[in-house]
Amino acid sequence: LWEMEDDGDPLLPSLADQEAWKTRWKWFGYSVDVDGDLACVVAAISGEVYIFERDDGDDDTTGGSWAQMDKLIFEDWIVTECLIAGNTLAVQTLDLQSGIFDNLQLYVYNEDTDKFVFLQSVFPADGAKVLSRDYLIFSTSYTSSPSNRTMYDGVHIYNRQSERDPFTLLQFLNASKYDPMFGARLALDNDVLVVH
Repeated sequence: LWEMEDDGDPLLPSLADQEAWKTRWKWFGYSVDVDGDLACVVAAISGEVYIFERDDGDDDTTGGSWAQMDKLIFEDWIVTECLIAGNTLAVQTLDLQSGIFDNLQLYVYNEDTDKFVFLQSVFPADGAKVLSRDYLIFSTSYTSSPSNRTMYDGVHIYNRQSERDPFTLLQFLNASKYDPMFGARLALDNDVLVVH
């Protein structure tokens, strides 16, 4: 949400004052994901991820209410995306000190007694991402021109044996073999992966 000046125009944040910018413009709701009774919500600029849990409600006709279960804080980072599947949370961040779109990090957390604890960080993902209980799949540099591509550009497919295990690289689809926009969108349905 933007604050408004007296004349009705948006009062935009000043990039020169990053601390004030982070404090006043949290961008709560920048990214939202829901899986069953758990939801994650990103406050991008303040570097926060809120996890909400839904209770059962009074009876079968009500969906229950949502309450905050946990909050993760990433100091000096902008959080750009969260994904939740089962008891697993993935969070993408950008380093606020090095500038927008530099130094991307993708972190994975597992729920442990109503708190999410760090599990691992994986290869920086600047493209599309999908998360399931068994798979973490993401693309890298799908917008790069073919001449700017690196050996890491493409779709990275990670899997694991159980929800408590870290993800390990199962397969890499190199973008140089496909269209320059390979990996712009991803969809996963059970064991079927669709790459656009």
